[in-house]
Amino acid sequence: QVAFNSKGHPELSGGFMVVEDFGTRGLGGNPLLSNAPDPNSKVKEDFFWFWRNIGLSGKTGDDLGRWGLGKTVYRAASRVGCMFGLTVRKSDQRCLLMGQAVLHIHSVKDQQFMPEGFWCDGPDDFGVPRPIETESELDLFRSEWNLTRTTEPGLSVVVPYVATELTGMRILQ
Repeated sequence: QVAFNSKGHPELSGGFMVVEDFGTRGLGGNPLLSNAPDPNSKVKEDFFWFWRNIGLSGKTGDDLGRWGLGKTVYRAASRVGCMFGLTVRKSDQRCLLMGQAVLHIHSVKDQQFMPEGFWCDGPDDFGVPRPIETESELDLFRSEWNLTRTTEPGLSVVVPYVATELTGMRILQ
């Protein structure tokens, strides 16, 4: 049973967690890229690697974290396998917002469904989820989730329905 607040938004039992980084470049690259980028390209396709590729990363060499596991921790911290991300890109100051839930491959009435679901601005002509860029929706998201980020480059990740065992003390441990 879901309870709603006076604004009509769901009350989240167990709360939520926000992780914001500052002083980074944000998720650059083509936000509609759906195939793995050319490994010889000089363009950093961070948006693709963060949202579109599960368990892999575009990082090489001395880049910190090369297996794409960091982003899976956010979804694992959610009791519903969900996260939202708002990025401000240093390269073009675009603010992009998306959400993702990863469940199990499942069937309903003999029809099989993929495990990934996106909260987005709908698909493009090829079915690729488009990030939300509408200023009013971005402002509402920042307000509802108490984000600090406004125009500073970087990434803010929101994890709803945080696992009950995930406490501040456990994170410090």
